[in-house]
Amino acid sequence: MKRAVRGTSLVALLLLVGCGLSGCGRGRDASTGAVNTNAGNSESGSNGSQPAQLRCGDTTYRLSSDKIDRQINEACERLKNSYQVTMSNSSARVRFTCQDSKGHVVLSMPVRDESLEDYNRSCQQFVAAEAALPNSTTDRQPYFNALRKFQAETNQLTRHSVDAANAIWRENRADKAALNQLVKVRGGSIEIAN
Repeated sequence: MKRAVRGTSLVALLLLVGCGLSGCGRGRDASTGAVNTNAGNSESGSNGSQPAQLRCGDTTYRLSSDKIDRQINEACERLKNSYQVTMSNSSARVRFTCQDSKGHVVLSMPVRDESLEDYNRSCQQFVAAEAALPNSTTDRQPYFNALRKFQAETNQLTRHSVDAANAIWRENRADKAALNQLVKVRGGSIEIAN
């Protein structure tokens, strides 16, 4: 009899210890994985807030709605604005083509829309200089000098365009890093990053 009681007591004790270690009576929140101490109870506390999704630029953040404050909203707006500028900068391209006075293409490339006038001006200067050269089949050096000058000018325009695009991209990356940090500090996560 003592042996049966000891065996039953041991089983009961093991069940209690096992239940305590595994969290019986508590569930896990499927979205966060956090232990929910109210699982199984008919009353749920109203002190927790619902998770919310915040779309900023190309990223969606998941954050408790009570953690979304003025600072988060302002950072999100900055990211949205810099993302739009980045996207418009990358899509605002047109094909620029420059031909010499004989109709030969000397340069053809995509350029930013607002730079097209500068490229056209450089091309017109090249064509005027090239057309004024004597038409010599033996001495092509003056033509190559004019072509080199034109290429140097268009390279400078391209460098300026790339520098401007890099500055826009860096601003967008800085805005994203700042918002990521704010969301992390508030216990949120990046849901989707496209």
